[in-house]
Amino acid sequence: MRRAGVALALAGLLIGVLSACGGRAGAWDGGDSVTLRVGATGWKREEAHLGVARAAQRYFHRFAHERSPANLGHPVARTERFRRTAGEIALRLDSAEQLVFGGAERVDTADGTYTPEPASGARILSDRHAVEAVGLAVRLSGNPGLSRDNPLERHFRDVQCAPVHVPQEDVALLAVGSGALEGAG
Repeated sequence: MRRAGVALALAGLLIGVLSACGGRAGAWDGGDSVTLRVGATGWKREEAHLGVARAAQRYFHRFAHERSPANLGHPVARTERFRRTAGEIALRLDSAEQLVFGGAERVDTADGTYTPEPASGARILSDRHAVEAVGLAVRLSGNPGLSRDNPLERHFRDVQCAPVHVPQEDVALLAVGSGALEGAG
């Protein structure tokens, strides 16, 4: 399947979402593509967006180790700013994966307490984290990250699709907020 410049090779459906790609949202093969195996729980879209975000993260790491400005004298990966941003990206993507995989596991085990409201909340937060993580990578890579020839630019465009899927964030937040207010009253 080819979408907006990123190749997603869907390699079958697995029953347990935690076993998908070894417990990771995406497996990167060293190239510019993301290979995913998705669980059969309805979380496919979130897993795909997280896979794209992980591919962007790996490209950012490679960029940081290869980029060595003459006035700096060493790769930008050794600077505090890049290390701090790499940590921020890792935190966002790790927490997004925990939300998605944790929710998918609850669905797989037929946890009756996992209602649509927390599932919507997990989706909203995981989408936000993926979009913000890729945005940080693009921002720090500067002009090269915005080049149409750069895989990071394609990942950035692709991950922007995450929050626009139905139900969109405003509708999901309305449901989450209504449930919270009803439970508090």
